[in-house]
Amino acid sequence: MELNYLEEFIVLANRLNYTKTADELHLAQSTLSKHMSLLEADLSAQLFCRVHSQVELTEEGFFFLGVATGIVNEYRNAQSTLKTMVARKPISIAARMEDPAISGLLSIAASLAAPDEAPITFSHAKDKPPLDLIVKGDLDVLVDLLPARGTQLPGSIARQFLFSQPFVAIMDPANPLAERGSLSMVDLKDSTLVQLIWENTQPGWQKIEELCHQNGFEPKVRPMAVRSQAEAIAMLPQGCVLLYPAASRELRFLDFATNRVLVPITDECAVFSIYAIYREDRFEKLSRFFAHLDEAAVKMGFKEE
Repeated sequence: MELNYLEEFIVLANRLNYTKTADELHLAQSTLSKHMSLLEADLSAQLFCRVHSQVELTEEGFFFLGVATGIVNEYRNAQSTLKTMVARKPISIAARMEDPAISGLLSIAASLAAPDEAPITFSHAKDKPPLDLIVKGDLDVLVDLLPARGTQLPGSIARQFLFSQPFVAIMDPANPLAERGSLSMVDLKDSTLVQLIWENTQPGWQKIEELCHQNGFEPKVRPMAVRSQAEAIAMLPQGCVLLYPAASRELRFLDFATNRVLVPITDECAVFSIYAIYREDRFEKLSRFFAHLDEAAVKMGFKEE
């Protein structure tokens, strides 16, 4: 038994006119008649009869009208309840929380949520790639850089831009490039670039490597395992260059430092862009949270209001 047949039956039982009912339901009259015939065959009962060219309910039809109305109402109530239950399920997020910009954005977005919204939980699973968990539906949102250029995202996966931060080159004052007011990526072709590594991940390095290749050179690399971004700046090897997000809060204190110089990178594409990556079929559940992310980005100065 099709639920839409019951809904059509209820309208017809109240209108007792096939033409008006078909128009109201945006159906062809022949389709409506076929559906009612199928419903009667399924019930083994005649629901309508014609008396002097008028459509009337039979005794069985009167009885079934109450039953059908109850079924449809119960189904709609169940739909509403289930929708509320799904909406209240926690939104699971994976993100590089050691990145102050990302952790700050998520903290503000979570604080903007109303009491009736789904709570936020942070996933700390490190044994599986977060993108795989998104595809399987075990994770709702990944907040991070996009995979490297050429990496094909599955068709079911969508993304929403959150914010970008341009590169700044951090180096010691003895570096010849430290005297420059700005740099382009090609200016770094002879420099040794620091490749930061956190817990076997290399955030942002793929983007840096891509830009080097686009500018016609293979970067000289100095891998550096660190526990925090502040440690990366403090322990920067002499003679090396660290490419870093320009708006990061760690850099605010370097104006007082005499052993570090910041030089902007002027290439238009030299930015770290952060996205919310999610399954398309989760958008309705996530839409309010995404609105909070946008508001948080404005509060942090990443976007204009």
